[in-house]
Amino acid sequence: MKNWKFQLDDSAGQTQPLIFFDGYCHLCNFWVNWLLRVDRHRKLRFAPLQGETAQQVAVPLPQSALPESIVVLENDFIYLQSRALLRIFRHLPYPWKGLLVLKIFPTTWLDKIYNWVARHRYRWFGRRSQCRLPEPSVRDRFLP
Repeated sequence: MKNWKFQLDDSAGQTQPLIFFDGYCHLCNFWVNWLLRVDRHRKLRFAPLQGETAQQVAVPLPQSALPESIVVLENDFIYLQSRALLRIFRHLPYPWKGLLVLKIFPTTWLDKIYNWVARHRYRWFGRRSQCRLPEPSVRDRFLP
């Protein structure tokens, strides 16, 4: 899968990555909670794929990618699947930045693993009945 160039109405000059995640998925919410803990410099922002912000961005994305893929919008580019994860790892502090070692593997391999987990995530980890509401201490890092 390739990267798409897209500009969110208010993203001109955006440097902080915006991570779109499946707000109903327990695994995805666990991932967001983990990122909130390890992102000490508060570089990452978040929005559920089911939210208003994602609806503005969803037009150029292939519908087959949603909600199966995490989506990262950074500097007006959209990244999906393993490329999105690698973009996130770039912004994490050490030792987590070391996860970039995964770049040695072909993206097609990483995407196959990513897609396999994505297909089974509800069965393995469960599904929420509604999207998460961010805690007050991190609410400023979430967009609707």
